[in-house]
Amino acid sequence: MTTDPAPAAPRPPARPWGDRLAGIGVLPLALGVSALVVLALLLTGRTLALRSLGDTDDAMRLVLVRDLLAGRSGWFDLHVPRLQPPLGLDMHWSRLVDGGQAALQSLFQLVLPPARAETALRLAWPLLWVLPVVWPTLALARRLGGRPALWVAAVLLLLNLPLFVQWRPGRLDHHSVQAALTLAALAGFAIGGRFAGLLAGAACGLALAVGIESLPFQAVVGGAFALRFALDPSTARDARGYGLGLLVAATLAYGLQTPPGHWAAAACDVLAVNLWAGLALAGAGLALTAALAARAGPAVRWGGLVLTGLAAAGAYVGLDPACLGGPLGAVDPRLGPVWLDHISEMRPLLAHHRLLENATLMSSVILGLLGLLAALGLGLGPATRTPAWLAATACLVLAVVGMVQAERMAGYAGWFALPLAAAGFAALGERLWRGRLTLTLAAAVFLSPSLLVPALAALAPARSTGRDAAALDACDDIAAFTELAALPPGLVLAETDMGPHILANTPHAALSAPYHRMGWGILAAHDALAAPPGEDAARSRRLGIGYVATCLAHARRFDHAGLGADSLQARLDRGEVPAWLVRASRPGAAIVVYRVRGPHDRP
Repeated sequence: MTTDPAPAAPRPPARPWGDRLAGIGVLPLALGVSALVVLALLLTGRTLALRSLGDTDDAMRLVLVRDLLAGRSGWFDLHVPRLQPPLGLDMHWSRLVDGGQAALQSLFQLVLPPARAETALRLAWPLLWVLPVVWPTLALARRLGGRPALWVAAVLLLLNLPLFVQWRPGRLDHHSVQAALTLAALAGFAIGGRFAGLLAGAACGLALAVGIESLPFQAVVGGAFALRFALDPSTARDARGYGLGLLVAATLAYGLQTPPGHWAAAACDVLAVNLWAGLALAGAGLALTAALAARAGPAVRWGGLVLTGLAAAGAYVGLDPACLGGPLGAVDPRLGPVWLDHISEMRPLLAHHRLLENATLMSSVILGLLGLLAALGLGLGPATRTPAWLAATACLVLAVVGMVQAERMAGYAGWFALPLAAAGFAALGERLWRGRLTLTLAAAVFLSPSLLVPALAALAPARSTGRDAAALDACDDIAAFTELAALPPGLVLAETDMGPHILANTPHAALSAPYHRMGWGILAAHDALAAPPGEDAARSRRLGIGYVATCLAHARRFDHAGLGADSLQARLDRGEVPAWLVRASRPGAAIVVYRVRGPHDRP
């Protein structure tokens, strides 16, 4: 007797592709996005990184790392004797970044010769910080708009590589580190919880130890923790964790990177005793208030928080009142017309008349604002009044205001805008396509910077900036300094931006470099290059100048053309060489080098 086989159980229906994608978590997606971004950055930026040491700050950072590895400077010794000798320059940068880069190069030197290990450092360091900025950005997007916003944010990150300009190979400056830590602090607030608060406070303390340009955004995050606790005492553990993280991180960083002899010195441009005291009081006060007043009435909570804020602000400003003028409050005002007023990243974004170039910087900001408006207009009013939404919006608005005043803040505006744009697209997909992820992602692709910027380029014809881009890049090439590097060591007189490259590519010293703490060197170099015939030789010889270098491609820049037609700089740009100089470079060189005529030179 045979029996029929039991009927097979019905196969469950296949999950839609969008549902399967939605099940992927933040960290796996962040790893995937970061890997693709790193690959794209390597493919597009490796050649330029091998050709040039980057901008002035990249070159200067490399000089500091080399001196640290070679033992020419100790851990607490940030004195650079080859800048504006005989004074030298005490740099204000964080030793934590130098130490991290030196440690990474030391690891590479275990398997590579020193020169190749340095190249590996320059390629790898910025790429290591891609995941630390992608991860909190995706986490923040998910918190603001759910899993659909997470995927929209991933798409926008992949299609907005210009947002990663500070992460390109060869970039050794600290901006990528600061941005990653700032996004981590904001994401920690949005996620909530004691551990997230602790990480947010630590990220804030470390970010301000690296540099204080993110201070306004860190103030927003810290204020958001305090305000949320004041309104909702159930979040006391979040505030307590943030306060403790800020206190411990700021204190450890201050002790690790500040020379013991400077522990009592105040400053406006670095984590000095005044900023440390303000952060320590803010962190300790918030932690104590959250611990002791969680069950008290609103008046007690508000009173403790107000006293904490007043004590922190009073310590910061009271120890150095010049800081009321900002990080550059103590800078010599004479540097303004000579150099500081002409720094592109310090000028208003639209003051450069480079609409096409700025379109890339502004595209993400426009998307973020549109996303915020979409969320508000699609019935998400209550959702956008959550603490996470309000804090993210406040950071974006603050960054946009800063961007209008100074181009350097455009990067922060782009990063703050992206999670808000993703949440807005997710709300749009929920309303128009009932949450179909594929259609939402398609809309995000259509409105991404990869399509917006070419559209703007088609509508707005490119404007000439008066510079030869190819020749301008050649002035920063490593090869352009070969002839100068072959000459006996001496003091070089050149435009301000050339100083760090002279130090990094040659054994010479430089009179001037683009750093606000070396006012004497910048002013002395300006006076020497602006000198008319009959005074130029005397000024240069008094300074001990051995060589004069000029980049002809910069002849129209402010530090060339702005010195006057009879200035030494203008005459050299026209090929009029005074008798006290002897040309030391070949015809057609990108950087023309002159040697000061000595007593044994033939007239």
